[in-house]
Amino acid sequence: VWVIGTLSAFLFFTYQRTSIFPKKTEKEISEITQRMEKWKEKFGKYPTDLNELIGNNPMRQEWKTDSWNRPYQYSVSKNGIGFQIVSAGADGKFETKDDIKSE
Repeated sequence: VWVIGTLSAFLFFTYQRTSIFPKKTEKEISEITQRMEKWKEKFGKYPTDLNELIGNNPMRQEWKTDSWNRPYQYSVSKNGIGFQIVSAGADGKFETKDDIKSE
């Protein structure tokens, strides 16, 4: 029984990391992207970093990290007309195939 419980817990954790976490992170990046566009409409430019967007809003504090509890990477293009938000994904390394990026 202990072995079955341990195996079940392992399988559930693996499922979370490979199926649930990426979908949740994609949804969160989409929400942040929408908020970025509203920010630009209001202020004429994108925020310089995510903390500027998040501010003291308790509803947005979770936007600091992805589903793996790792910080997002955020950058604004040099000309200021675009931005990118990136999660390092399950492996925790940027610039690998499991990265999750804003569009």
